[in-house]
Amino acid sequence: MYEMFLLKAQPIRHSIRGERDTFVGAIQFGELAARYQIPHRVHVTDEGYQRKPSASRVNKLARDLHAKRVDLPTAVLLSVRNTELYPRLDSTGRYILSLPADGSRPFFVVDGQHRLEALRKVMEEDSDAGWADFKIPAVIIFGADRGVEMDQFHVVNSNAKSISTDLALDLLKTRATKDDAFRKYLDSVGEGWKVVSQGLTERVSRQGLWKGRIRFPNEPKGATVINSNSFVTSLRRALEQENFATYLPDQRADIIDAYWQGIQEALPECFDNPADYNIQKTVGVYVLHYLLPTVLEYAVKFGNPVFEADTYYRLFSQTLWDLSGDNQLDGEAVGEDFWRVGPEGASGTFSSGAGQRVLREKIRRELQENLQEQLA
Repeated sequence: MYEMFLLKAQPIRHSIRGERDTFVGAIQFGELAARYQIPHRVHVTDEGYQRKPSASRVNKLARDLHAKRVDLPTAVLLSVRNTELYPRLDSTGRYILSLPADGSRPFFVVDGQHRLEALRKVMEEDSDAGWADFKIPAVIIFGADRGVEMDQFHVVNSNAKSISTDLALDLLKTRATKDDAFRKYLDSVGEGWKVVSQGLTERVSRQGLWKGRIRFPNEPKGATVINSNSFVTSLRRALEQENFATYLPDQRADIIDAYWQGIQEALPECFDNPADYNIQKTVGVYVLHYLLPTVLEYAVKFGNPVFEADTYYRLFSQTLWDLSGDNQLDGEAVGEDFWRVGPEGASGTFSSGAGQRVLREKIRRELQENLQEQLA
């Protein structure tokens, strides 16, 4: 017999099925593990309502729990359909739920299956680490049926909103800055570049052409043309290339600033009215940042100063002037017009991941040909 001490909460209401009593408490996971079941959806038999758990999510959370990198502060949502199981009120005014050790599984998991399955995994893999005694908070609905559970599952999952990527990156960098162990963990799993890139994006946003044009979490759109998540992600390849990564953080920001000033000198109209052109939006930023290490390599090879805009203008201008593509008006868009937003421009047709790969290869090839002509 296992006893849970509970607090009575606000009942849940349903327009058809009426009210169901709800309690809040904590339960040792070893006791819960032997008593819960997950009502997975089986379409053929019209049973259940839960999606199957993601093995990758379970495994990642299990690893983080085992390494003590995360806690589980939020409650799981459980349902007890068995009407014979109900908390009793003792003489001191406490609610007590007595759970018999008869092998039954009275708890149906409405929300929290990934947390429970991750806990089960670490408990089974490390039985001596005390995971069976881990107390997990729980909200429990009594007297519900599958219909009530489905309603609550839908409410929880349709109203829950995952954290935006730009905010996640912002918080990731803040955590890593204050927690060296967390920073080392990110490096060990290949995500340290996100912290570096977030910091670099913040530096770039404070100077030159990008000042006021990168939108960070919860900021109004205003005159911005790209969100910080896209800018951060676009720098990944550059940060993975030794010829860029070896520079100090402030130097990297200065190189990016000079790089874009050189592009502006070649295509000034695109920067006078940035909202009307794609060059400072996702497609342009992803493609041009991908090519940054290549252009930087040529700058060093020709002995040009990497912190000066004129270097990138001289290397890149002919390629950018000649860049062309078919627009949606059965015409050709060249140079500045290539980047124009709408049917007059051609860059919009390269906005997909596959399209970006085609465009960056097109620019890289033309850049190489132009530089070879200059050397001839």
